[in-house]
Amino acid sequence: MRLGTLVPLTEDNAGSSNGSVSSVPIFQGSNGVGRDHLVVVDKRISRKHLSLHTSIDGSIEVVVV
Repeated sequence: MRLGTLVPLTEDNAGSSNGSVSSVPIFQGSNGVGRDHLVVVDKRISRKHLSLHTSIDGSIEVVVV
């Protein structure tokens, strides 16, 4: 079940429209966010840089790996 979407922010905290990072859908359970979600490959970010675990009640656990 899809619970939301991660949207990249600009410096003024508005949604990004420059296309360098795409929106990432977040589903219930475990989600990995990393290099595969970038339009431009950046070797400083691992293939699974963030680990998100979401619950249907809206809680989320975020781990940077």
